[in-house]
Amino acid sequence: MSSPRGETMGLTGTEIQAISALTRGRGLWTVADRSFGTRHILHEREAARFDADARMTTNPLSSQIPTS
Repeated sequence: MSSPRGETMGLTGTEIQAISALTRGRGLWTVADRSFGTRHILHEREAARFDADARMTTNPLSSQIPTS
């Protein structure tokens, strides 16, 4: 499997495949010539603060719109 973006980033075909299969909370770290699959674990307070998905789906202006 080939990807112009992956090649630009210096990723191998195996790394490109791994990235395409990642689910939420998973990542790929490359250190020197080695790659590692990672799992990101957050405390519940961190999860609430850094929930980027919620920020993309919440309308920040909705609280400013009059309801009556």
